[in-house]
Amino acid sequence: MKIRKTFSWGVLDKVTRLEFASFFVYFLGQFPGRVGADAGTAMQLMRDNQSSANWTQIYFWFLKLLTFNGSYIAVAAGFGYACFLFSIHYLIRNIWKSSNSFSLTTYAIVIFSPLVGVYGMTLDHNLQSTTGSLILSGLLLKLFRGEQTTRADGLLFVFALVLSSMSIIGIVTLLGFFLVLLLIRQPIKLVASVTIIAVSIVLVGHLLPVTPRSTGFKYITVLSDIRCLLSNENVKISQADLANLENFGPLNSWKDPVSCVIPDSGEFARLTITSENEKLIRDVWLRLFRDNPRYILLAHLQRSSVALPPGLSGPQPNAYETDLLLPLGTNTPRWLHVWDGVVDDSRYQTEEIQPQPAVLKYAQYLIIFPSIILNYNSHIWGWGGLWLLISSIILFRNWGRKGILLLVPVMVSHAFLFLMIPTPNSRYTYLSITLGLLLLSVRKKPTVFRSW
Repeated sequence: MKIRKTFSWGVLDKVTRLEFASFFVYFLGQFPGRVGADAGTAMQLMRDNQSSANWTQIYFWFLKLLTFNGSYIAVAAGFGYACFLFSIHYLIRNIWKSSNSFSLTTYAIVIFSPLVGVYGMTLDHNLQSTTGSLILSGLLLKLFRGEQTTRADGLLFVFALVLSSMSIIGIVTLLGFFLVLLLIRQPIKLVASVTIIAVSIVLVGHLLPVTPRSTGFKYITVLSDIRCLLSNENVKISQADLANLENFGPLNSWKDPVSCVIPDSGEFARLTITSENEKLIRDVWLRLFRDNPRYILLAHLQRSSVALPPGLSGPQPNAYETDLLLPLGTNTPRWLHVWDGVVDDSRYQTEEIQPQPAVLKYAQYLIIFPSIILNYNSHIWGWGGLWLLISSIILFRNWGRKGILLLVPVMVSHAFLFLMIPTPNSRYTYLSITLGLLLLSVRKKPTVFRSW
């Protein structure tokens, strides 16, 4: 395995060529792009002259502008993948500067894998927030080394904040970055960051208005907990609370046995919860939590399995049905529609949005095949909690306790996912997966960071 001993621009040039090659292969092989369920729903709203803040205001307008009102996806997909590759490049550059050796071969394998290429060409708001978080991680490494920040770093910081704000997970991860700035005693940068975010929220709210998030969407976690618990006959709930739940749907629809992993969260997102019954549903959940804390804990352990490390939970369900005794293909379309797994194999009717040239339809098979192999083992490759553990071991081994600071934002996002994740979907932990893969390239103990 080829290992470079020191950081040099010559090696960087080779990496840049690898990244350009990866972009060329996946952009053409996946042209015009891949549409996830959220992006597909958002673009349908655009074509119907509607809007929604369910995926944050800034993401909706990002998608609206780059897809030309939901009708052309190649520009948005190409831009998203180019930014994703840039964020990886920027982080790798800072990892190299902070380490004494690096494996170029390992990096080449990662950059050409479907874990980077196929997901990078998917229109997904979690991809954009992952891109922003990777850039912020690179900026943190620069601060850790005690380097002076430049005007270009400031512009890159603002760009990363915008990208990170395109998903709820990204916004929560930003809070983790702010916490790190506080821990390393950077009050001026912390104040500047909070100010930029506050001003951005005000400006976006006034200049880029969209329809507010649906109330059902806000209460997916609460509704999922209730639906999951009522599947168990041993759960304690009063007749009065059962009567209250009938305001939202027939009692049998609440009590029919269902997996806690996907307790009809899509239906919950479409529920209309008014200001009058909003308190009602909260009170029902609070009483369930008070009387059944063990079952609430078990429900969250199951739903957040993708975010928890080994020891706290097992891996999430696989993207493909792996029971070898079932007929070939059983449950595959259903699982692939619900789960993205590690990479999204379904096209969500991309051809209706933008035709794919006939010559490229055969090229995509070369890319989809390794994607299928990865998705067949998505319980490993897509297990964010496992990659978080791997990253922690590598960083602690090489950088000690200070290295773990780089993972504080990721840990904050995983804690949030334990509390609020709607389904154990790998895309919610893609920051952990990408960081873990990239850190596999670090070979020796890095240079000493400055003292705080």
